[in-house]
Amino acid sequence: MKVGDWKYRIIKQRTNLISGKTEETVEELFNIAWDPSERTNLIHEYPEKLTELKRVFNSFDEKE
Repeated sequence: MKVGDWKYRIIKQRTNLISGKTEETVEELFNIAWDPSERTNLIHEYPEKLTELKRVFNSFDEKE
């Protein structure tokens, strides 16, 4: 989900089809203005932005 320069996403737990290993759920937060290649996960540096975007993200589930 993208809001302004910020992008938040959740990659759900899954099984890697090549290795067979279970990969844990990962949350990622990027500022695409500073990092258009999405290489640096800013989730720990901007907890207030994480909370804000997570609230918006979770609101999509509530509407179904």
